[in-house]
Amino acid sequence: MGAIFGLLPVLGLLSLPLGIIGLVLAIMSFTTNHSTAMSVIGLLLSLLAIALFAIQAFVWAGSNDRTATHGGGPSASSDNEQAFKSVKIAKCGINALDLPVVEGTVVNTSEHKATVRIGFDITDGVGTRIDAAQGQAEDLAPGQRGRFTTVVLAKQVRPHTKITCTLADVQID
Repeated sequence: MGAIFGLLPVLGLLSLPLGIIGLVLAIMSFTTNHSTAMSVIGLLLSLLAIALFAIQAFVWAGSNDRTATHGGGPSASSDNEQAFKSVKIAKCGINALDLPVVEGTVVNTSEHKATVRIGFDITDGVGTRIDAAQGQAEDLAPGQRGRFTTVVLAKQVRPHTKITCTLADVQID
């Protein structure tokens, strides 16, 4: 699974040059009236580029909130009640690759510019722990609200599984 995620940015980088090469080859073959092989190769490269772009767009933008809920609240061990209260979970769901995703915002409650790290426990509908996730909002000024997004790459979840994202920890660095 990790190899697939490692290749996605490479596929995205290749899609633009492949599309340009395909168009150039197709135009060259039509203007010079040489063999149709060049135009076929150009069209195939263009179609491959479009397919790679569509795959990447589907994977990264095709996030889906299938029957997801979220939990939350400070844990008993929380030393920073304000930091816990500032966390707002906007999305707790499963993306197009059936991986848990947590998105939301947090406020820097410290008196200095800081990175705020947020930890979550992710459980299924019956309370069985799926995994933990950690997100962060970087370089926030005091009182500034920042966005975070986490994707749990280690565990896939069956489609239509109800998940719960519970706030577990907030650290201000």
